[in-house]
Amino acid sequence: MTTQFYSACSLDGFIATPDHDLNWLLQFGEIESSSYPAFIRDVGALAMGSHTCEWMLQHAIGAGLLNELIVQVAPVTLSAGAPLLPRQITQPAALRLQSVATLGGLFAELRYAVQLP
Repeated sequence: MTTQFYSACSLDGFIATPDHDLNWLLQFGEIESSSYPAFIRDVGALAMGSHTCEWMLQHAIGAGLLNELIVQVAPVTLSAGAPLLPRQITQPAALRLQSVATLGGLFAELRYAVQLP
């Protein structure tokens, strides 16, 4: 079983505005033009909600339970808001870049393997 974190964020690393608004992301169109349909096809369980995801990231990364980060970076900046990751990961070997893809000529999709003890 692989545990993955999948999210989009702004170029400056935020997933929502300070008032938790996601409309900045909706302007880019349907999710069918992203890698989401392929991702969700293989999902066995899904954790949703900002507090649930924040709790899982804070605990799963440190416990070595997270295997992969999949982040789609949008060509916008929000300057403030909800950060992509709610904790610091400062160990140089903790995240290994696996691939970079261009989605629709706008997004960069980054895939990192998580390698924490």
